[in-house]
Amino acid sequence: MKALSLALLATLAPGAPGATPAVAPAHPLLPWLYNLDDVTAVDRGDRLVGLALAAEVDPSCEGNASPTLVLSADLAPSPGPETIVASYAHGVLVFGAEGQFLASAPGFACSGTADELEVLAAGTAFGTPTLVIAATTGGHREQQTWLGMFRVGHHGRLDAVFAGTVELREDGVVRQGRVTVLPDALHVRDPLGTSDYWVFDPAGGVYLPPGGYDVTRTPHG
Repeated sequence: MKALSLALLATLAPGAPGATPAVAPAHPLLPWLYNLDDVTAVDRGDRLVGLALAAEVDPSCEGNASPTLVLSADLAPSPGPETIVASYAHGVLVFGAEGQFLASAPGFACSGTADELEVLAAGTAFGTPTLVIAATTGGHREQQTWLGMFRVGHHGRLDAVFAGTVELREDGVVRQGRVTVLPDALHVRDPLGTSDYWVFDPAGGVYLPPGGYDVTRTPHG
């Protein structure tokens, strides 16, 4: 079964014989992401909105000026679109159409002057509502941009289902990777050129890298 699944993924992957590769990114603001459908995205902060989370901000983020991004999208089964509010240091909050709190995810540790939440987006991964953030970390000479993918879970959780680096910049040299959404999987090419399939694990609710679907290993054990 494992061999059959991997063969199917290879057939669906961009560039594989007989495949129909995505010819353009899922959204102009997400040049590293392909095959996410119905995408809406923002990259400019809303000065009228501030985040007030009960959780403490990482001490390393004192003085972080990353903007607060706000997006309206359909992420949960509840009627009407949800409102998503996010910042680098404070994390992500999801509210229902009536303003009720639905889910949240914590912020991130800061490492340099380039730390910023770049893009907040939402779309569907073969029918499954998915939230996407693109964030950059680093300083003046070296920065990396990574993608995080989330789904609304149970008991107020915004579950992280994938995170990976998609761009490296060092002294003006830029290396880009690519994440392609497949049925129950991702084809991930990192900025250094290594490609892997990450297969969705329904038990854990995450995309697992190659070592994660070894049949001799219990996921998340």
